[in-house]
Amino acid sequence: MLVLERHEAALETSLELAGCYVVTTDVLPASMSAQEVHDSYVSLQKVERDFRAMKTGLLEVRPLFVRKQSRTRGHVFCCMLALKLSREMERRLREHFGTTDSNPHAITLRDALTSLGSLCLSLLTVNSCSDSEGRSVGIETMKTAHGGDWMYNG
Repeated sequence: MLVLERHEAALETSLELAGCYVVTTDVLPASMSAQEVHDSYVSLQKVERDFRAMKTGLLEVRPLFVRKQSRTRGHVFCCMLALKLSREMERRLREHFGTTDSNPHAITLRDALTSLGSLCLSLLTVNSCSDSEGRSVGIETMKTAHGGDWMYNG
């Protein structure tokens, strides 16, 4: 026979701690306050999130094997620049369109990158001729993949 007992005191203690976590460290209390330890932990989480985003997220950075130190540094620079740009895009999208939590039609970073991935530019020169000094003049039309047109005199 199975008997189920409910320990109300243990349940209440568990519910009070729900969502809490404990950070342990070997740093002496004289070196760092509890708040500094917490802030360091949060910073570490952000760094780990960024590396995960670079490797497996939208950026999909893959290992690149180069021999020269300058090329390795250049590759790391490009990866970090891509991460910085993606974080800035996220911030601006959130600022202008909100989040999917507040607005189900908000534009996410993935949506924006997908749209940018299909963007292209075509130049079409119409009525090209030369002026009195031999310079080419005419009207050029630029078309985007989304049908937008801009015209300017060249």
